[in-house]
Amino acid sequence: MNRKMERIRILHYLILLCLLLAACSHLPPDNVLPAERYYMPQRESPLQQQRDYQVRLANNSRYIAPEQPYQRYSTAEYNAPLDLSQTTPAPARALPAGIPLAPGDRVRVSIVEGEEFNGDYVINRDGTLRLPYLRPLPIAGLDLTRAEQALARALVEEGMFRAHFVQVSLLNLLWAPVKVQVAGAVFQPGQVQINNRSAEDIAQQLTAASGDYAPDRSLTAALQAAGGIRPDADVSHITLLRQGQRWQVDLSGILTGNPVPDIALTANDTIEVPSSGRFHPELVRPSAITPPGMRVFISNLSVPADSNAQASVNEEGTRLPYGTQLLQATVGANCVGGSSSVNSSRYVVLASYNPLTRRSEVIERNIERLVRDAGRDEFNPYLLPGDALACYDSQASDLRDIARMVTDILLPLTLLKTLR
Repeated sequence: MNRKMERIRILHYLILLCLLLAACSHLPPDNVLPAERYYMPQRESPLQQQRDYQVRLANNSRYIAPEQPYQRYSTAEYNAPLDLSQTTPAPARALPAGIPLAPGDRVRVSIVEGEEFNGDYVINRDGTLRLPYLRPLPIAGLDLTRAEQALARALVEEGMFRAHFVQVSLLNLLWAPVKVQVAGAVFQPGQVQINNRSAEDIAQQLTAASGDYAPDRSLTAALQAAGGIRPDADVSHITLLRQGQRWQVDLSGILTGNPVPDIALTANDTIEVPSSGRFHPELVRPSAITPPGMRVFISNLSVPADSNAQASVNEEGTRLPYGTQLLQATVGANCVGGSSSVNSSRYVVLASYNPLTRRSEVIERNIERLVRDAGRDEFNPYLLPGDALACYDSQASDLRDIARMVTDILLPLTLLKTLR
């Protein structure tokens, strides 16, 4: 009789535990504040300290509810699409032509009746060319034609040749890597090095014929090296600064198929990409000035994994084509489909950094609603490099997990009673 009463009491406790766990699974997380539209990370701290932390973090983060449209701009005036056909005409000032020489470039000097000067030379770090019996000649920033003129003028000024008899030829043998600065609406602003070459490429270029072609030392190559332009970039008003001079470049033709002046760069050039102040979906696709792909971090775990190996999380994360939207990434993470009774109420959370507002934004979307509104960018946003998304199970899955946990508790008790 006592054993029977003990079993009934244990059964009552288990039923009460199931009810408590079921109620907890239906409660909203305490790190989401719908009133302020902010998303806060969980913290194990006293309540007052938690509130103070939430107030400080609210200025740098924003929460977008499942039914709330999401746009990467703050005012309605930025809602107009980008019209690449009505860009500002190019300024009257001519863009620099030719490839400017830079420190590290290797050139071949040939002078008629000047065999003591002939040979292969490397431009020094200070941008000068040193020939026997001549003072250092600054030629960095000049193209081959102007460098020939500067060398001929120096030979005449030093009394080596007469003005009407000097004949100078400069041929490029190797274009060296150069460092330039990229600022503004790019994903990774700062100093970048372009035209990098392996030892095999250098050896092949030295044995090949000389020429005036360096596609990887160009304006578009520098923008790619800086992570590509952001979706808010104004591609029709890009500025190039070189030795105190300024040029304005229009690269909108890359997106429309029109001719584009891809300017060659030299060391210490500065590129400024202005922001238009609004998000342009037309710029979110692979091109010569945007990222070809991006890294996005995805988690789709029903149960937390004990290690990264079990979770199939590698060092590279997940790579997607640039221009991928939230629904495509969600399908790729196997978060869509399955049993409608269990998976219909699943939801996905996207954590993204908005470069326009410089704030972190957390977007929550019901997966079924996301499928229905896939054609609306405000509900199916574009992903940006470095974004993170996580899929969460439905309440039916939570109840199923609770039932499994109760079974795991009851099974050992049943075995113990059987052994008795």
